[in-house]
Amino acid sequence: MTDTILVQNKTKIFGCGTGYVMYHEDLKESGLSKFYEKYGTVLDNQELLKVFEKNNNLKILWIERGNEGELFQLEDSVLHNNKKLEIRLMSEKAFLVFDETPKSLDSLNITVTIEFSNTNKILLKSFDLSQNKYWKIDKQTEQEFKKDL
Repeated sequence: MTDTILVQNKTKIFGCGTGYVMYHEDLKESGLSKFYEKYGTVLDNQELLKVFEKNNNLKILWIERGNEGELFQLEDSVLHNNKKLEIRLMSEKAFLVFDETPKSLDSLNITVTIEFSNTNKILLKSFDLSQNKYWKIDKQTEQEFKKDL
């Protein structure tokens, strides 16, 4: 990992309006919407993110994409105003895309795509998690790809 991670956060599996409309009936029937009522979002837990930053001596910088990706800028307005820094971070640092898919009220799959812009390498990590008293990783896989140019 690098000293900075740029994160495009996709918590809430059906957070996008189109996805919500497409899956609304299934969500109502399957009860997956209750998952978030009961547990909240796993990846959006600010306390855990701060612990992760401290333990790994790094800083997570959030990206504001806009509706169709038209913004693609640092969410922190102070950092965003430093255009030279923002351009350097966008071109040099690794990007992480999180996708969480609940399987039931107490289990989910998290897929993390790590894209290294400067080496054209993509790392795909998948985690199956379950929750009893605490969330734990039951299974973990990793694949590496070269990005098509």
